[in-house]
Amino acid sequence: MHRILLVEDEEAVARALERWLKRRKVEVRVLLDPTEVGAALADFAPTIVVTDLHMPARSGLEVLAEVKDKAPNAIRALLSGSLQSLPAKDLLDLQPLRLIAKPWNTATLARDLGLDDA
Repeated sequence: MHRILLVEDEEAVARALERWLKRRKVEVRVLLDPTEVGAALADFAPTIVVTDLHMPARSGLEVLAEVKDKAPNAIRALLSGSLQSLPAKDLLDLQPLRLIAKPWNTATLARDLGLDDA
């Protein structure tokens, strides 16, 4: 079973994704505050981490760098409405990485997160 840590500062977006994931029988933990990622990685042990790119307290790139360090086997995914503006070096440093555009298409999102069979 997949355990997804969703890091998204916009509560409406986070709750919409949470509902969709739960309908797919996925265990989900939502963090509206990206500074709490370290503790969640330790006690939740996610198999997938999906984070928003632009958040006031911390960028999604910073979140995923911590994930790569502390939970290297977790699938990393970056959610953003402006993926074309990402620095290539940052993306290369975080590979393997899945990029998810906002607004998302649920069929594509399921495939990108490996939830086709969930």
